[in-house]
Amino acid sequence: MFLNQTTYSVGSGPRSVAVVDVNSDNKTDIVVANYGDSTVGVLLNTGSGTFNAQTTYSVGSSPRSVAVVDVNSDNKPDIVVTSIGSSTVGVLLNVGSGTFSTQTTYSVGNSPYSVAVVDVNGDNKPDIVVVNLGWNNVGVLLNTGNGTFNAQNTYSTITSLSISNNQIGSEGAQHLAKILEKNATLISIYISNEKIGAEGTVYLAKTLEKNTTLTTLFIEEDNAGTQGAYHLAQALRKNTTLTHLSLEENKIGNTGARHFARALHKNTTLAALYITNNKIEDHVGEHLFRKINQPIEKVYYSDD
Repeated sequence: MFLNQTTYSVGSGPRSVAVVDVNSDNKTDIVVANYGDSTVGVLLNTGSGTFNAQTTYSVGSSPRSVAVVDVNSDNKPDIVVTSIGSSTVGVLLNVGSGTFSTQTTYSVGNSPYSVAVVDVNGDNKPDIVVVNLGWNNVGVLLNTGNGTFNAQNTYSTITSLSISNNQIGSEGAQHLAKILEKNATLISIYISNEKIGAEGTVYLAKTLEKNTTLTTLFIEEDNAGTQGAYHLAQALRKNTTLTHLSLEENKIGNTGARHFARALHKNTTLAALYITNNKIEDHVGEHLFRKINQPIEKVYYSDD
C-alpha cells in the first residue's frame, strides 16, 4: 500500500529520470530530462523524502535520455544527456553542492535515443555509449580522463559486450536493456559485479522475452535474487535463441532454481545453465534435472 503521490513541477514533456545523490549528503536527488523545454532539471532532496523546486540547465534540443555518473573521477556524479533534436550528447560536470557547469556537447548520430555510461575499454574511466536510432548504429565516445571525450566511433555490427566492476547499477542495466531493444547484432553479453540487483535483472529479462539475436547472457555476482531468477525464467519460456545463461553467485536459492525448473520444461533451445554458488540444495538441483525437456548439455548448480 502506498500513500498518495506528491508531485513536483518540472519542464515540459519529461522523458527520462535518474535518482542519484548529486550533492554528497547521502540523500538521493532527482535529475530529469525535460524534452519540450530542452533542459535538464535537478531537484535536491531536502530530507524525509521531499524535494526542492527544480533547478534547470540548458541542454540540446529535445533531450531524451539522461545518465548521472562521475566521469572525471572527482567523486561527484555528472550529468550525461542525449538530445535528439540536435544529434548531440551533452556532459554537465558537477561543480559541487549539486550544481552543474554549462554543458559540453559532442556530436553523435541522428536521433540519439538512449545513453549508457560505462567503462568499455578497461581503463577505469566511464565512456559514453549512445544508441543512434536514426542511423541504426551505436556510438562509443571514449573518456580521455578529465571528463572530456573523444569523437564517437560508430558500430553497426557489435556482437559482444562485456562489463565488469563498474557498478552500473539497475539504471545502467535499464539503459543496456533499451540498447538491446534496438540492436539486431549483439549476440553475447557478460555482466559481472555491476550491482544491477533484482531490478536491473528484470529490465534485461523483459527485453530477453522479445530479443531474437542474443545467444549468451552472463549475469554474475550481481544479487539478482529470486525475483531476478523468476523474470529470467519467464523470459526463457518465450525466448527462442538463448543457448547459454549464467546466474552464478546471485543468491537465487532453492526458489530461484525451481523457477528455472518450470521454465526449462517449456524451453527447447537453452544448452547450458550455470547457477553455481546460489545455495541450492541437492534435492532441488535433482528436481531441476528431471524437469528439463530437452537434451541440455550442462546444468551447474553446486556450491563451493
